[in-house]
Amino acid sequence: MAISSKHYTYHADAFAVPGFFSDPVLVFGFQDFVVQKKRLVSQIDTFMRCRDKVGLIQEKVAGILSEQRGKNLDQFQRANTFKEVLETYGVKDLHCLDYFDDRADLRFDMNYPVPQEHGERYGTVIDIGCLEHVFNSAQCLENCLRMVRPGGHYFLHTPVNGYFRHGLHVFNPAGLIDACTMNGFVVRHLQYSTEAGAPVADPSANQNIIMWLVAQKKKPLEQFVYPQQKEWEGAYPTAPGFYYTDS
Repeated sequence: MAISSKHYTYHADAFAVPGFFSDPVLVFGFQDFVVQKKRLVSQIDTFMRCRDKVGLIQEKVAGILSEQRGKNLDQFQRANTFKEVLETYGVKDLHCLDYFDDRADLRFDMNYPVPQEHGERYGTVIDIGCLEHVFNSAQCLENCLRMVRPGGHYFLHTPVNGYFRHGLHVFNPAGLIDACTMNGFVVRHLQYSTEAGAPVADPSANQNIIMWLVAQKKKPLEQFVYPQQKEWEGAYPTAPGFYYTDS
């Protein structure tokens, strides 16, 4: 799997959520770069300098970039994978889960429950475009949410419109958001973009649209709660299962 430089600004926004990185960090899907690394480094540096000027970088990330920009850019130039890039953000305890790529240190089929010892083990779980490639997406999402420890963060990048034959699913964003909030998470960050990286306010636009979601786990996940499609509330106002709380 691969990361495009067109999307790096959205990664940076997610990484700027206060407290986002917390060891150990799990990356779902072994990631490579789809552009030449020097071009990626140039785009990253230009973006970060602009963000510094308008004061929108969170303090922790701004400190890393201002004090260690030269070191980080050198590391970006030498990096071949996203796993190596995360190390420039100070991540020390880093793991990668990929069923197919033998470079990953964890090889789980996410169609099935992950081993119990991985429950609530990780401070940050990052899924960049894997959920839609797993046929049993409900189990896959439950796995990801279970692996986050209370107080930790889950980052999801996945298609919510278009993307014909890209994966096995294209999701209703409301369903993904509900699945998080109904299972003890609070949404901390939400953006939508086109495949080309342009920001989108309305994800129903007739094109390939990606959702960028960061949610923080507020309590342990016991029995997984499956969301219902809320569009049916008006047609069946007395039906069970439409109204939930995260209390």
